[in-house]
Formats: sequence, C-alpha cells, structure tokens
Amino acid sequence: MNQTRQQGHFRDIVICTGLAAAVVLLAVYPSQATAAAADALGLCCRVIIPSLFPYFVLTGMLTRGALPQVLSRLARPVMGPLFGVGGAGAAPLVLGLVGGYPVGARTVAELYDSGSVSKAEAEKLLAFCNNSGPAFIFGVAGAAVLESGRLALIVYLSHIAGAVCTGLLLRGRRADCTLSAPVPSRTCVQGSFSERFVAAVTGSFTAVLNVCAFILFFAVAVKMTTLFFPADSPACTWLLRLYTGAMELSSGIWSLKGASISSPLLAAAAALMLGWGGLSVHCQTLALTAGRSLRMRRYFCGKLLHGLLSALFAGAAALLFAPFLQPARDTAALPVWICQAHAVTPLLPALSAGFLWAAAQLLLSVKNIVEKRKR
Repeated sequence: MNQTRQQGHFRDIVICTGLAAAVVLLAVYPSQATAAAADALGLCCRVIIPSLFPYFVLTGMLTRGALPQVLSRLARPVMGPLFGVGGAGAAPLVLGLVGGYPVGARTVAELYDSGSVSKAEAEKLLAFCNNSGPAFIFGVAGAAVLESGRLALIVYLSHIAGAVCTGLLLRGRRADCTLSAPVPSRTCVQGSFSERFVAAVTGSFTAVLNVCAFILFFAVAVKMTTLFFPADSPACTWLLRLYTGAMELSSGIWSLKGASISSPLLAAAAALMLGWGGLSVHCQTLALTAGRSLRMRRYFCGKLLHGLLSALFAGAAALLFAPFLQPARDTAALPVWICQAHAVTPLLPALSAGFLWAAAQLLLSVKNIVEKRKR
C-alpha cells in the first residue's frame, strides 16, 4: 500500500515538474508558441471545420435514423464472419474511410448510444473504423506533399487495405455479433426529423470544437518540444518527422514535403502516419467516446497495426508500380481532379464502398472455400 502511494506521489511530482517546465518554455518563447497556435487555428478555420462539420451532421442524422437497422440486415453476412461484429458496423467503416478522422469514432459512439452495437462490438469497431479520408489524403498528402495523384491513390488504397486487415486480425476467435444482445437505447434521439436534425447540429458543433481544441494544443506542443531538436543530419531529420507525425497528423504529413527519398519510402512514411493518426486524433477519439466505459486498449493496438500494415502495403505497391510513378513528383500528366480534394471527394464514397464490398466478398468466398475443404 505504501509502495503504491509512493509511486503515485512520484508520478504527481513528475507531472507537476513537466507542467512547470512547459509554462517556463511558453514564457521564454512566446512568439513561437503564438505562431504555432495561429497556424493551427487557421488550419481549423480553413480546413477542419468546413470539412468535418457537414460530415458530423450527416452521420449524426444517419445513425439516429434507420440506417443502422438497414445496414445490419444487409451487411450481417459479411461483417459477422469477417470482423466479428453486427451488420450495423458497416456504417462506421464506410463513413470513417469517406469522412476521415474522427468521423468513424463518432459514428461508433452514436451506434453504441442508440443500442445498434454492443460494447464488445464498439471496441472492435474503434480499432479499424476510425480512419483518414480521401479529402485529406488526396488534397493534402497527395497534391501538396506527395505531389503525385498516382502515389496518393496507392496510399489511399493501402490505407483501406490496412484498415480491413486490421479488422480481420483483431476480430477475435469468434463472431460476437451472433451472441451479443443490443444494449438498451440511452441517448438516441426519438421524435421527428426536425428534432433529430437539431440534436445532430448541436452535437456536431460541440464535437468539432473538441477536435479543433486538440489540434491547437498539439500544434503548440510539437512546436515547443522540437525547438531544441537536433536536425543537422538526415537521421535526426527523419526522427523529427516521425515524432511530429506520431504527435499530430497534419504537421507530420506536411513535414514530408520536399523529402529527397524514393517514392516507395515516401509512400510508406505517409501511410504510416495516416494509419497511426497521431496522439491528437487519439485524444479526439477519447473525447468523442468519453463516458461510455469503452476499453481503448484494442483501439491503440489497432491504430499501431493499421499504420504498420498500411506502410508495408504502400511501400510494396509503390515499388511494384514504380515505372508508372516516374517522374515521382510530376502531376502535369494527371487529371486535375485527382489531385483536388474538393473535386475528388464526391466521387470516392462510391469507389470506397465498392472496393470494400468487393474485398469483403472475395475474402468471404476464400473463407467458404477453405471451410469446405476442411469438411
């Protein structure tokens, strides 16, 4: 008992010391902190709020309506055998890959609140349904950083494949969706369309503010903690880039701009950061799922596995299709729409859903063939 108390005191001393050092650092370098906060605030106003808020409202309306029940009936033959969840789990998987971080996590929370998925299913879904979307991958990573529409497409497809494989690997020993009863409805909005719309708008605005708050904080934290980081060698430069990506996704992806490496390594690095998501995204997920007693160990394992698998797939695919990527950073020969987020976003939901459905059908067919041979 005394040892546990001493450990608690030591932890409190370490935390207080770190916070005091952070306050001193902010007082000594106020201009750097202010610049980082201003850049992050501009990013939120120009990109985050306009792109996330409509998705949050629409997904909130969809999950409060009949979509989970419809998808549960249609997707149960696929979602159950492959991922060990009910058919309603198809909604956060597709919406997460189309809407980007943290739409998938919010959709899972909405489904759990409405009783469409159980606690065990929600924990599984969080591990592979909270993903980056095409707007960020094509608009930021593709057009501004990778500077190649083909390479961005490889990264996006690798991101999808990594999410699907993560769900397969973390599904558990059996499909719990056939055994778990739906949890009772708690905060699901009942009533007319207007009531559900008002609840979706107000809840989405609060969720977007939470997202922007974490982006703002981690942008300043990354700037302050990298002031004295040695960057006089390629190894140190890459350590700085990986650290930045591990902390905050947008800053990490932007740090890859101008990296003088081959296309496979560049694609692998971008896919690793996109799959992991960064601590900022994880804090956003924790904020969206707070108060629901969901264990997050599977989520963190899933995001780490997703990043590693995506990097492996992206690097291998870029190496395989290297002749089609030359010159690696030339976008002149590509259609303009494939590098523009605002133009490509409306086209990719159908492509994403079709790709996921085809992959699921293929995996399910292979599974059935293997089971028949065992018999």
